[in-house]
Amino acid sequence: MDSSSYNINAFSYILKVWSCILILILLPLDFLFRIDAFLQYLSPIDVVLDTSVMIIFLFLISLIIAILAAGISFAGNFVLKGKITSVVFWINNVVALAFTLQLLVLMSNKWANNVFQFNYKINYDVLTIIVLGIAFVVLVIFKDKIDKKIKNEVKKLFKIVIVITLISIALVTGKALTVSKNQSENKKITKSYLNNIKSKYPNVILITFDALTANDMSLYGYQRNTTPYIDAFAKESYVFDNMYANCNFTTPSVISILTGKYPSTHRAFQLYAFLEDNKKEENIGNLLRKNGYQTAAIISNTKAHPWHNRTYGSFDFLPPPIFKKEHRFRLFFNIITPYLVQLRSNSHIWVEDIMTFLLDSYFQMLNPRRAFSFFTGKENSRQTEIANPSELTFKIANDYLRSAKSPFFLWIHVFPPHGPYLPSRRFKYTFLKEKTLDTRGAQSHYGGRYERELQPIIDKLRDRYDEMILDTDYEFHKFLASLKKSGYFGSSIIMVSSDHGEAFEKEFFGHGGGDCSYLYQPLIYIPLIIHMPNQKQGKRITSNAEQIDIVPTILDVLVLNIPDWMEGESLRKAMEENYISSKPKFSMDLSTNNINGSIKEGSIAVMQDRYKFIYYIKDNRGELYDLAKDKKENNNLADLKPDIAAYLKKLVLQKIKDIN
Repeated sequence: MDSSSYNINAFSYILKVWSCILILILLPLDFLFRIDAFLQYLSPIDVVLDTSVMIIFLFLISLIIAILAAGISFAGNFVLKGKITSVVFWINNVVALAFTLQLLVLMSNKWANNVFQFNYKINYDVLTIIVLGIAFVVLVIFKDKIDKKIKNEVKKLFKIVIVITLISIALVTGKALTVSKNQSENKKITKSYLNNIKSKYPNVILITFDALTANDMSLYGYQRNTTPYIDAFAKESYVFDNMYANCNFTTPSVISILTGKYPSTHRAFQLYAFLEDNKKEENIGNLLRKNGYQTAAIISNTKAHPWHNRTYGSFDFLPPPIFKKEHRFRLFFNIITPYLVQLRSNSHIWVEDIMTFLLDSYFQMLNPRRAFSFFTGKENSRQTEIANPSELTFKIANDYLRSAKSPFFLWIHVFPPHGPYLPSRRFKYTFLKEKTLDTRGAQSHYGGRYERELQPIIDKLRDRYDEMILDTDYEFHKFLASLKKSGYFGSSIIMVSSDHGEAFEKEFFGHGGGDCSYLYQPLIYIPLIIHMPNQKQGKRITSNAEQIDIVPTILDVLVLNIPDWMEGESLRKAMEENYISSKPKFSMDLSTNNINGSIKEGSIAVMQDRYKFIYYIKDNRGELYDLAKDKKENNNLADLKPDIAAYLKKLVLQKIKDIN
């Protein structure tokens, strides 16, 4: 057999092996894990479409692997004048068997953690070495038998893969043909609004930091000086001392900010959820465009990006999620996502999850840089730096501002201080001098619930988080300096807030509530700072506020109509007249419910005056706290103040009744 035949055989065999593993093993296992979540916010037709996209995507990955292997085989045969293809076959079998073993172990761990509420995290590097060793030994001892068995089984299964892939291509192609007009229509809308710019309006700049809790900001009384530059900015701004997030994680909170609607109303209360077609234009970007504003969104978290929540048609300038060039997969994700979004497919998030799972979990030792780090103990930049630093996000914002047309609405969502907590060298080791918990890998072992004995480690993670806030605060300062230099600082309404907080106590670390539906202060108590054009004097506002109040406030200040579908109230009276709102404020974690069904579980918190009541729906249980005396929520007053608890519980139950 000549060398070209060997190369073709290598390509064909490896394509069959990897397409069978990825499509017939990886995809079903992953699908079974997330099917319940899918059906909570996707229709069965959408699930079929997203699965079809994933099948095509995984087949293409198999194709790339096969092409690379055939290329290696061709080069080896050409240089060495020998049949190196057999070596390529054998290495492929070792890697494929190890991959399958590792997949089964990791998925089993994932299932166990989910079903039995474990929080055990596997060391991927060690697991990689173990499964590669097992695969190597097995194939050395049983080489002939296993080779023959793999070839026979793969030959049969590949026929199924081809049929599934062809059906998937047909389904995706059919869907693509039905949405081909969307892009041209969006361009027409953009052009008509840009020609209607009214210069009399001030610019509006909304900056949201991801996972920034007010609890860890010196502006709000934290003992560490974590936000010196935000503190200085606040001295010339309105500062809301009692501002609450409407949810405890990004997707619902960001949509509440943009729409002025509670998560229970916009119904996108799962991580991967999005606005329905008939609701996606009900947002601040679209409203301001209709009133002559140029709109822009510069977002560094994929879960907050308008591609994800479906508000992308409301922004004239919308770059992909912000990532450093070193993270090539993220850049690839940015290329394919617009096409998937046009299909009304949510599979871009699934693709991101699968690829992150593959790249971060499987065969890191095959990456020379990762292998070097493991064996030498010297971490590479991917382990010690974040992919989307605030410096890069603000740089893109400054680039936009050089050509922006006033009036403009600019929304900037900055990923830090969201974990991993990897500040720049300037601020690393400021609060924790120890050379510990300073890499992505070291921090990845912790998240969600934790045992009380781990509190000292969680406290150290909080030190790193505070360093991240300090770093982010410095980059915010640099951005404000550029606004002052360009003249936009004095001609713009500048609002600073967060999508949610971050928790390091009560045996819960991170955000997103998890199975315990955590709605304590560290997760929902967030900053809100509003600076008006040419404002010189600051003011502290004690009135309660929430995220759905941001958009009505913008519209009220601009003297524009507040639409009936918004549920928030304008904060203008609180800013100008010392008005204290009596309107109850709500935060909710409804992520375990179906978006089209009744609300049967999760938690809802209501804040009114000085009191906060947290209601756990499934358990019919409540907790009452007096935030004026007990900011750390250590003393549950539900039994001591039954009248107040009953009144606030009635508000929550009425909210649930309205939802259902």
